[in-house]
Amino acid sequence: MEDFEGNLFDFPIAVVIKATNRTDEEIGYPGKFQILPEKKEVYVTMGDYILPFDYKLSDWPIFEGLEEFSVYNNSGKIPFRYFFRYPFDDSQNFAINSSGHLYSNTRDTSTFEMADSSVWFNRITFDADSGFLYADVVKDPTISYSQTLFRSSDLGKSGTWTELGLPKDARLIGRFVTDPEVPGTLYISETYNLYRSTDYGDTFSIIFESDYNIEGLYKKPDSELLYVLTTDELFELNVESGTTTSLKTLPVSNEPEPADLPNQVILHQNYPNPFNPSTIISYVIPSGSHIKLTVYDNLGRTVQVLVDEYQSEGRHSVTFSTYSMASGIYYYRLIARDLDWTASKKMYFIK
Repeated sequence: MEDFEGNLFDFPIAVVIKATNRTDEEIGYPGKFQILPEKKEVYVTMGDYILPFDYKLSDWPIFEGLEEFSVYNNSGKIPFRYFFRYPFDDSQNFAINSSGHLYSNTRDTSTFEMADSSVWFNRITFDADSGFLYADVVKDPTISYSQTLFRSSDLGKSGTWTELGLPKDARLIGRFVTDPEVPGTLYISETYNLYRSTDYGDTFSIIFESDYNIEGLYKKPDSELLYVLTTDELFELNVESGTTTSLKTLPVSNEPEPADLPNQVILHQNYPNPFNPSTIISYVIPSGSHIKLTVYDNLGRTVQVLVDEYQSEGRHSVTFSTYSMASGIYYYRLIARDLDWTASKKMYFIK
């Protein structure tokens, strides 16, 4: 684990944690984890709170069935959805609550003060230039595609944020990381494309294009290597030379994705699933058709229409983000009108 100290990961994690009593409602699915070298702890996000775990892997139990789950974190829950340690000062903390408000704490205690509530904060990350940090935000949760990028020059204090916007042709931010050694360097993915900025997010250029959804990014310290995880492969990208090496093909789905287009419509399972706060729905159509993709709740009521337009043949994907739904089961239905085809799948939202 020493190779990853001090880093925040948003790769999918193959672990399920059950807190307090043994009831199905309290089985959680972690979204991110952060390894802190000074505190020798691992922080795991669990819905609307954070669980700290002992740094030593040897102290982590292994569970083979749900009946074996129990409380095993080494301290109490932190009542925030995301928790961040400032890399230049171990006493500086940042957190985001379930309402998307940004908090900060300079006393290294459990008391946090509101830093900004003007937008919905999804995630933050820190530049190698100690004064700057970036935020993936939603300006208005009721409006589709209102996600954008902000930059603060004074540790996230209210009034110090500048809206940068998204890279050209990008509508949503999938993953984003900074280079821990190079000031002003930022990497952002949107579904299939990976962008880089070397001027603190003022401008971006495409440095990598994938045939599959980009699900994770990791910039290796003291190197020119950026690791890009897609739903099919893990790539090693040299950001200076532009060379890309495929490290491993990942068996992440039981639904084959052929090299050529199939002769029928394919609706994939959303990923990740369960999800919070966003998930990607992908599908393939063999020929052009009017497509309607709709999300419904468990009672059949429409939650959101994601697509309602004519689309050409090929692979398509859309990101579904939510901030106010109740936890539970939801459904998404794809109608390919000109191909006389309809299918639905189930997904789980964990708040």
